[in-house]
Amino acid sequence: MNFNVTQKIIRNHAETFIPITCQENAGMISLIHAIVWLILNESSKAEHEFNRSLHACTYREFHVRNEVDIRADIIGGYVFNSHFLTSADGFIQSVIMGYIGLQYDDKSLLFNLLPSILTLSTKYIRLRNVLVHGIYLFDYTIDQSSMYFIFSHIYTNLLCITDNYGNQ
Repeated sequence: MNFNVTQKIIRNHAETFIPITCQENAGMISLIHAIVWLILNESSKAEHEFNRSLHACTYREFHVRNEVDIRADIIGGYVFNSHFLTSADGFIQSVIMGYIGLQYDDKSLLFNLLPSILTLSTKYIRLRNVLVHGIYLFDYTIDQSSMYFIFSHIYTNLLCITDNYGNQ
């Protein structure tokens, strides 16, 4: 869509609309809010939204996602509110696009690592066996200071990693 959406516009929308967005059904919307706060380098606000979604529709010590929310004791939890698969998809999207910074289109995979995304209590995030175009398989790890790619040598001549300036 190539709209010239600046950080100022994103921040204005976030600060205006996130506080007035329905507090119920945190399983779905707060994950998108988490991505927005990460884009704005507001990691503590992002973590709050991410955790609000996580705890509103998960149960017990293993955080098993549940389709029906029976918790009224948490902001975002709403008695018998349905989360369906959209909240699970939003959860995956917020981790992959927001915290890990992967954006995919039909021609490329963009690694858009956002600043200060990992909280102090997070040592690293690792994705294993990421499959691109059904062919290229790699592992991807980020920590507080670096990102790492591990892929088979058979893809060496097929994959091209460049920066924003086209440098390989």
